[in-house]
Amino acid sequence: MIADLAAAVLVTLDGVGGVGKTSVALAVAREMAAAMSVTVVELKPHRDPDLVAAAVATTLGLHDNDERTILSTLVEWLRTKRMLLVLDNCEHLIDGVAAFVDAILDGAPGVRILATSREALRVEGERIRPVPPLPVPPEGQHQSARHVRDLAYDSVQLLVTRAADVGLLDFGDTADPELVSLLVRRLGGIPLAIVLAAGRLRGMGLRDMLESSRGLLAVLDRSGRDSTDGHQTLRDCIAWSESLCSPAGRDLWMRLSVFAGDFDIQAAEAVCADRDSNGLIGAESIVDVLDSLVWASVVTREQTVDGQARYRLLDPIRDYGLTLLQTSTPDGDTQWHERHAEFFCRVATEVAAKRFSPCDSLVVDTVRHHMPDFRVAVTWCLSHIHLTDMAISLLAALSQATTWFTAASVAEGQRYLIRALGMPDARPSIQRMVVFTHTVWHAMLQNDPAAEDWANRCQHAAKETAESEPRHAVTAHALADFAEGVHLLFGKEDARAIDVLGNAVAALRSGEMPTYFHLSTLYLAQAGMKFDDLAVADRASQECLVHAEAHAAGHSLSWARWVRGLVELEIGEAAKARERFEQALRVQRDLGTYWGTEFMVETLARCAAVAREHLRAAQLLGAASKLSTVAGADNSGPSFPAPHTTTENLIREHLGAEQYRSAYHAGASLTFDDAVALALGEQSTSVLSDRQFEVARLVAQGLTNEAIAKELHIAESTVHTHVRDVLRKLKVSNRAGIAAWFTRYAANP
Repeated sequence: MIADLAAAVLVTLDGVGGVGKTSVALAVAREMAAAMSVTVVELKPHRDPDLVAAAVATTLGLHDNDERTILSTLVEWLRTKRMLLVLDNCEHLIDGVAAFVDAILDGAPGVRILATSREALRVEGERIRPVPPLPVPPEGQHQSARHVRDLAYDSVQLLVTRAADVGLLDFGDTADPELVSLLVRRLGGIPLAIVLAAGRLRGMGLRDMLESSRGLLAVLDRSGRDSTDGHQTLRDCIAWSESLCSPAGRDLWMRLSVFAGDFDIQAAEAVCADRDSNGLIGAESIVDVLDSLVWASVVTREQTVDGQARYRLLDPIRDYGLTLLQTSTPDGDTQWHERHAEFFCRVATEVAAKRFSPCDSLVVDTVRHHMPDFRVAVTWCLSHIHLTDMAISLLAALSQATTWFTAASVAEGQRYLIRALGMPDARPSIQRMVVFTHTVWHAMLQNDPAAEDWANRCQHAAKETAESEPRHAVTAHALADFAEGVHLLFGKEDARAIDVLGNAVAALRSGEMPTYFHLSTLYLAQAGMKFDDLAVADRASQECLVHAEAHAAGHSLSWARWVRGLVELEIGEAAKARERFEQALRVQRDLGTYWGTEFMVETLARCAAVAREHLRAAQLLGAASKLSTVAGADNSGPSFPAPHTTTENLIREHLGAEQYRSAYHAGASLTFDDAVALALGEQSTSVLSDRQFEVARLVAQGLTNEAIAKELHIAESTVHTHVRDVLRKLKVSNRAGIAAWFTRYAANP
């Protein structure tokens, strides 16, 4: 496979579902990581072929807000990169992936693409590599083997390993080699089928298993993308597992298939339990039925750092369950999808309520974790007219939770928002006003010419809301003023933005919607800077900072510090401004939020220039250019009081054109972590941050990610990110390498 990628720019791994395409791709990626950077993009949760580029950009940390330019932004960003892009699960987005791959390979010669799909992309230069099932013992092979362990076939060894996982530690020594050989042959060597079989070994013998399945399984005659027999074999494997489930287990399997990501017991009860006391699956029986599905290897179970169990259906099993659900119940999957949407609407609403609070740092992790299910819920609601109000409420909550800036893209969010506002019978409400407000804001970020029309429609919606819900009249008009103020500030560059945003600030002081008070003061301060009214900027930035500090809202506080630093820099308090910018940037880095990082790095470049650190300032300007998350749109993001060109001219004046150009390009070549470290004045980016050092120390002690998360009181996903970054910084390939480094460091720090 490595040789294939050396000879071809695009390799597609294809084969039946469950055959292990993803595992092969990840193994190749690990090998390639020593020679080039590797990024894995999981496309399974995405549903829109037109948003493939947005999905890739989000994974790379590039949040281009303009859907029309996002592909060109990626091409430009990747043009000089040497990178392997792994696009996993392409088959349901085949046209979009093909178009994306064409553009990337045409414009970025150093990029190689490894795709997994059940269908070829049919792109010029594509090299197709079928992933065959695991080798199985031929008939008669067992006669030369005394023990199963003597059968040196991957299919057999996988069965032995998975049997041990369910407690059958002596399976490799005591099982009948003849029966094992027959079983893996009937399973066609498909890994998923073997895993399912291993899960049943604890409850039934090999012979019973084979006799009960006789006639149900077809032998996989050939591999490859067109192998109908292969697909049938996998379906029969899953159908066989279905046949061994109790009626309650089968029903719960179908209902659970509406979950796109993992879930806990409470979620399973809320979505899947019968509300009728006469139903087959009551809330009190969910745990037992779910446990039976875990033992049947239909559901996988993992333990979180706080000891809570989380569950997931593997994708082929989920797809099979959805098919059963659509065809086996009177109303198909409607009831369960609606209950799923209701549940995640509640989750989104609860998350949004924490947006401006001491818990707001957890909002980012929560939204990212549940994003696959949020997408499913949004798509379902938008496809059913009678769920218009739920669609509006769900999208309002997701927007308030900064979902489109931290877990997806503004382009994706804007599509949902516009579709929701176009649904018939959307009644006036404060949630609808939030959706209108974000639609205007996003249109501005995308340089969309329709922004003015959306701003006008937002004002009209405010009047409708005031008439329909008088108690929300003030807030509705304040949201409309915020939207109009943003439009005047960035779209028209009109000084009236100060008065309009000032009206929004005054109305929102009541505290009903603290997030929008924060945003209004943030943009009012910028308006004061842009239109040379330092008194307004000073008052607004101080109010923004005091408000964020009072609510202990970490994420929002980083932006409040940033905007206050802008004012301090303007009035000559450069040292204080620099400290605020660095505090803000550290929070952004700790949260793993890439949105707006370039603004903070660029303002630190200005601070360096003011401090006569001209070489470093030039490097930071170059770094900011590569960190840009608002592509080619000088007026689409937060406005800088002193334009980029002013800082650039100041630096050029002291360095000269050649030295400036050299330093700028050095900064532009930095990775994200390197650029942030440079901006924060860290001595060397190969040196671990304090948090990364702590993680490395605990890895060296042999702790798992779960245990480290518990020790440091952080999310397990955050630990995973830190471990990945430590591996990259130390240039080692595994945890043993981290431990060896730490041992050397401890001996000679």
